[in-house]
Amino acid sequence: MDKNSKAITCFLFLLISFGINAQTNYTFDYKFLIKSSLSSVNKSELIINSENPDYVMYKYNDEISKLFDYENNEVIKLNHKTEPSKSIYKFISSQKLSLQNGLIVDDIIVEKISENKYLIECLLTNNSIKTKIKLTVKLKPWDKDLIRFYFTDLDDDTDKRLIASLKAKLNGNYNFIIESYTMDYKGIKISNSIKNIEKVLLKIAFQN
Repeated sequence: MDKNSKAITCFLFLLISFGINAQTNYTFDYKFLIKSSLSSVNKSELIINSENPDYVMYKYNDEISKLFDYENNEVIKLNHKTEPSKSIYKFISSQKLSLQNGLIVDDIIVEKISENKYLIECLLTNNSIKTKIKLTVKLKPWDKDLIRFYFTDLDDDTDKRLIASLKAKLNGNYNFIIESYTMDYKGIKISNSIKNIEKVLLKIAFQN
């Protein structure tokens, strides 16, 4: 075998080895217990990486968790089981995220209505129809930036734009949580709030 053949063989071996051992890792450091006016969401949990908003995990009451990877446009469904000393997550399935077709954010208006309380109006065009979402948001000071919306049923891009517009009113101090919010959309009101926050150390790895 000549030198070129050896080099090619070595390169292919490295590619195969990398492919076999490649992993996708998700780490989480905060867990939020959510109270909601929706029975399907009430007492569910939001688990986040406070340094990386590109993925989150929702843990529901029926032993099902969903990990939303916005960067890779994927939702991963897991079964979770809690034992005295550990939590066990088992892979069920994965699929591409279904984007909200036709949803266009035209403008976001944020008004401070009292101390740590804000009204956000999000003007939308949905399949050529003009509409509006109103969110009344109550912030609570925290020791770091944990501003996240939860269970809005909006896409990730809209959530991030709402947060960016809210932060623009905070004069550079983002050390808050969204303690509660009420969303009014087409006359339907939904209220969500954080009942407890826990610092966690959770890592989930998937073999690619």
